[in-house]
Amino acid sequence: PIAKLADKASGVCVRVVISIALIAVIVWLLLGDGFEFALSIGISVLVISCPCALGLATPTAIMAAIGNATKHGFLVSVGDALERLSQVAKITFDKTGTLTYGQPQVTAKESFSLQWTSEQLLLYAASVEVYSEHPLGKAIVAAYRNAKPEGQGSLLAVEQFQMQPGRGVAAMIDGQRVLAGNREMLAGEQLALTPAQLALAGRYLAQGCTIIYLAVGGQIVG
Repeated sequence: PIAKLADKASGVCVRVVISIALIAVIVWLLLGDGFEFALSIGISVLVISCPCALGLATPTAIMAAIGNATKHGFLVSVGDALERLSQVAKITFDKTGTLTYGQPQVTAKESFSLQWTSEQLLLYAASVEVYSEHPLGKAIVAAYRNAKPEGQGSLLAVEQFQMQPGRGVAAMIDGQRVLAGNREMLAGEQLALTPAQLALAGRYLAQGCTIIYLAVGGQIVG
């Protein structure tokens, strides 16, 4: 729309400029100057007054803006969409599959014990979650399989698998009860987080993360 408006203004301006140039030529001829001088005056009027910049400015600005947006990963299909963007107050996204992957992913692993490495945490968690149909459980198993080094053993043998809806999963591994779930599950097993563990968990919660706690043999390990 802005380009069309500039084109209309240019069209009117061109007619006016040509008329002024012709008048200038005629006036100098009537004043007795030669045709060559009068013509140079007319050309000077055209060169100085012709609105080329007015017609070129908007398309050039639009092309520059679209090119710059493309460099930053934004594709603009038409110029008027770019123009209307200045009036936008809110943007609504179809979040899933656009801003998010559409499925949860493991973003961090934190050990609460020096005896437990992040790899061990993931191994135990994946071993009990492999029987779960919950999206968070599937994300943990996928993280284990993606991080599994060549030659590393398979998941641990699990017995007495239990699901606690809204809380997590539990099972026996090597004679120890293993829990993977939320704080409600820990509370149901009379397991409490220390102030340091709560502070660490709080930092992740502030980032919008969902925390799965892992407890082995009656101890919260990560």
